[in-house]
Amino acid sequence: MHFTMEQEKQNQGPVDLSDALKGSDIKNEDKWQEPVQSFDPGAPRVIRWVITGSGGLIKNEKQATIALVVLFVIALFISGLMFMRSGTYVKRGGPGPSEEELEKYRTIQPF
Repeated sequence: MHFTMEQEKQNQGPVDLSDALKGSDIKNEDKWQEPVQSFDPGAPRVIRWVITGSGGLIKNEKQATIALVVLFVIALFISGLMFMRSGTYVKRGGPGPSEEELEKYRTIQPF
């Protein structure tokens, strides 16, 4: 960009931006409000942790209780699935290890 001498002289002075946002909808909010938490100090600690740790998603004790119950049911369901799907290394009713394999394992000394 090339500026003329007159434009450079105009740009050397201080710039006044005090009226730049005059017509906009931006308001100066000097007051910062503390977020309101809707649990009483006598609430269980886990409920308070859920409300404060949810980032505003859970707003009161009732929602926190429901969230904890749902989480418990999901964990119980997943645990049940894992238990039901777990099996043994030898299929039930299978032939099992041979006599040679059994004798080999009997001779192995523990640490």
